[in-house]
Amino acid sequence: MTRIFWMFQLSAAFFLLSCESPLSDAEITDPGLIAPEVTVVKSRDYRTIVSYAYECIIRDKDGKFVVLKNGSVLLNKYAMNLTESLFDYKYYSLPGTTIPYSLGKPYIFTVRLANGSSYDAVVVTPVIDLSALAAPANVTPPEQMFLQWAGIDSNVVMHFELKIYYRLNGEQSMTQRSIDIPAPKAAKFYLTPEQYLSPVGTTYGVEVTLVAELEGTIDPRFGKNGKATARQSVSKLVGVL
Repeated sequence: MTRIFWMFQLSAAFFLLSCESPLSDAEITDPGLIAPEVTVVKSRDYRTIVSYAYECIIRDKDGKFVVLKNGSVLLNKYAMNLTESLFDYKYYSLPGTTIPYSLGKPYIFTVRLANGSSYDAVVVTPVIDLSALAAPANVTPPEQMFLQWAGIDSNVVMHFELKIYYRLNGEQSMTQRSIDIPAPKAAKFYLTPEQYLSPVGTTYGVEVTLVAELEGTIDPRFGKNGKATARQSVSKLVGVL
């Protein structure tokens, strides 16, 4: 299955995310009013730079971000920092060097409310490291783009995230596309030109990111749509001739 995210859809999503909830002005004591989204991330970009991230964004029932008044978020007992993103929403984070990243390890996010009550979300990282993605340096349509990878945890769900760079009317632009992998254990996949080319303009490059996600657990007393996720990714940059 292929999902295309046009830039105006992304802009609308970021607009909603950048809206702060009225709950930020109240002392929250009911966990059912909020839905935390916690993630533990290991990523290797196309330059082979490895980075780690520990993040928690708290939303209300409308998807707006919440800052806990007289509350806090901890990760494995380390207090997380309130951080403002480039898109003007606020979330809780820890630098990737604060806690060592380990395979098959539980990471416990504790949300502490204004009355001192605490509720957990637990992420367990995959036991196998998604360490390598093989891709051609260049591809020429109509040929398919052959991809192979190593490091597969049988419990993860995998997909590709594509950043497709193209020229249109003399200007450079980018669109994004997400592609499900129905059989990740095969450790190989062919992207068709319909998948890796922009529907408009002339495509000249594709950043291919292979993503593996493992779902964790979250206290059922939180509101709907809360989630806990371990995410690994590895990227390659492919030229289109």
